[in-house]
Amino acid sequence: MMASIIVPVFNRKHLITPCIHSLLQQKMPDYEIIIIDDSSTDGTEDVLRAIPQDDRLSIIRTHKNCGPAYARNRGIERSKGQFIALIDSDCIAHPNWLAEIIRPFHEDL
Repeated sequence: MMASIIVPVFNRKHLITPCIHSLLQQKMPDYEIIIIDDSSTDGTEDVLRAIPQDDRLSIIRTHKNCGPAYARNRGIERSKGQFIALIDSDCIAHPNWLAEIIRPFHEDL
């Protein structure tokens, strides 16, 4: 079962890289990461462009700053996963974070 991780980001150039690296280390086989850059003005866009390409990672930039709720909803619209996980751009996810969120749903299937 695929999961989609949605990460809204606005002006977090010093925090977004550790967040993304932690998400790329998740111990789950099938997931995507959708970063929504909500028109950052501090260089976040450049930092995101510098992250090595990964098939699990998509970066979307809004044309104007609309806030985190809009960014999350935009990410959800683009998601392909059966499950949606939301995380903020200043968070570091434990390697089992996503698997633990999804585990209760697997037990019920």
